Amino acid sequence: MTSHPKVFNAVSKAIYGKMKALNIKADAICGVPYTALPIASFICSHHEIPMLVRRKERKDYGTKKMVEGVIKRGETCLVLEDVVVSGASIIETVADLRKEGLIVTDCITILDRLQGGVENLLKMGITLHSLFTIKDLFALYCSLHDVDESQIKRVYDYLRDNVYEILENELPN
Repeated sequence: MTSHPKVFNAVSKAIYGKMKALNIKADAICGVPYTALPIASFICSHHEIPMLVRRKERKDYGTKKMVEGVIKRGETCLVLEDVVVSGASIIETVADLRKEGLIVTDCITILDRLQGGVENLLKMGITLHSLFTIKDLFALYCSLHDVDESQIKRVYDYLRDNVYEILENELPN
């Protein structure tokens, strides 16, 4: 998406619009590594919101921190993601942010594939907000193309049969 500036700008503005429409107040924003980082950067720089960066892996040098940026315990942090399947990458990010004393209750994603992410995130007290679901995009596709009922059924059966549940004992403390 970053190679398509018009799309990137439109999506970034739509995510910020969703944040405002939902009245989500955030002292900081953190994009899930790596695809959501440029979106977080765009929103933070345009709206003067502090940005935090969660590393995917700990460095062996420097501060060795998993979360970089000015962190103030007790402040709120909104998490951004591009696509959600199970929500596992969001859960990992939130766990590291919470270890730093941040309050994380919401995540905005571009696309929810409806494969268990909402339910898994709720187990961690995180509400997922999406610009689109896979069903929204599929309905749009079907409205623009001749798609027969058997193809539609196959897609919906796939979504129903491929939900990824993260068990309570698999969640970080």
